[in-house]
Amino acid sequence: MQVKIDCWYYGHVTAPNGVATFLRYFKNKTNNIHGVGFEIFSLDRDQNNKEVTKGRIKNEGIKALLKDKIMRLALFIPMASYFFLKKAFIDNAREVVDKYGESDSNAVLFFQDFFTCYEYFSKYKDSLNESVIVLHSDGDPLNMIYKTYPFLKKSKKAIKYLEKIVEYSLRKVSRIVFLSQRARSTFFNDYPQYDKKSRVVYNGLDDVPINKPNFNRNIDSKIRIVSVGTVGERKGFDILIDAFMSLPTEVQNCYELNIVGDGPLVNKLVHKCENQKNVIFLGKRDDVDNILAEMDVFLLVSRDEGMPMAVIEAMRQGKPLFLTNVGGMGEMVKQGENGWLVDPNKENILKGLIKMAQEKDKIGIYAMNSRERFLSEFQGMDMIHNYLDIFSNLSCNAE
Repeated sequence: MQVKIDCWYYGHVTAPNGVATFLRYFKNKTNNIHGVGFEIFSLDRDQNNKEVTKGRIKNEGIKALLKDKIMRLALFIPMASYFFLKKAFIDNAREVVDKYGESDSNAVLFFQDFFTCYEYFSKYKDSLNESVIVLHSDGDPLNMIYKTYPFLKKSKKAIKYLEKIVEYSLRKVSRIVFLSQRARSTFFNDYPQYDKKSRVVYNGLDDVPINKPNFNRNIDSKIRIVSVGTVGERKGFDILIDAFMSLPTEVQNCYELNIVGDGPLVNKLVHKCENQKNVIFLGKRDDVDNILAEMDVFLLVSRDEGMPMAVIEAMRQGKPLFLTNVGGMGEMVKQGENGWLVDPNKENILKGLIKMAQEKDKIGIYAMNSRERFLSEFQGMDMIHNYLDIFSNLSCNAE
């Protein structure tokens, strides 16, 4: 196999998010595969250069402050929404494309977002490179950004721009990869013309010889739940806390809810839970594997998802799952087998938590089943080989 892959990404590969985790893993694994060249062009590609890194950190700090101020304005002034979009996404994508120039003609282009894809093909209109874009979402190309930044929908200019870059990018790319069958089905409700371009590839990770699960632990005290992610509306932490605090006291006392992460809702939710002894905010941590090892159940109640790496990490450690039925999460948990699946609203999350407390004797078998599902369906090298099949076929087409 001889294939050159150029990955273009408007963000930071060192960031603690799912896309960055995916790219770091992909880079690490393809380094050891003969005949595969994998390069990442991102905002932090030059991080090993101390002077560049020092300047980037300073610039990123200024950008973050500016982005935060514009976002606050955009909540009240629709006109500011487009400026937020420009500073948070468009400028970053343009910077990456301008900085690194056009890929070699024999490279397969690998995009993780529509912004960079649009900027690349807008600048290099005559490019004949084969290309792949991954939709790290529930299949609706714009749902994730609207769920994260709902004020963008107030701006006609922002909506028009987003729709333009999606339609242009979909026409230009050779393949569209979805992370779940459900995402693919959702996408084709609106874009049936791209059926022949589509593929489904599950995310995956390597097994690791640490923190092996204890399937025989007796849940004789509180059920220790952990939820990991950016503490914002898209990840559903607001409805989680509302549901948890609406539980009967005797059910609340069955649980210890641990929340790992930082985000825009942290201060508000910490204040809301100041008298709630069963909710613990652990903040941003770099020892998530160790925290997972101490927990009984992994919970994620997002309003929108692709196929979260955090859930795969939990399955790897044999954790039962409590998930909302969005994106690919319905393909990660099977009701009555390795966890609980609920709709993303307060009422159903509340009912699910009551049911889990009633079924705590099933946690051991659910843990074992979760581990088995990881081993059979979410192995990292299976994911790598599925992508390499796509890339190598496109390389053959180019020749």
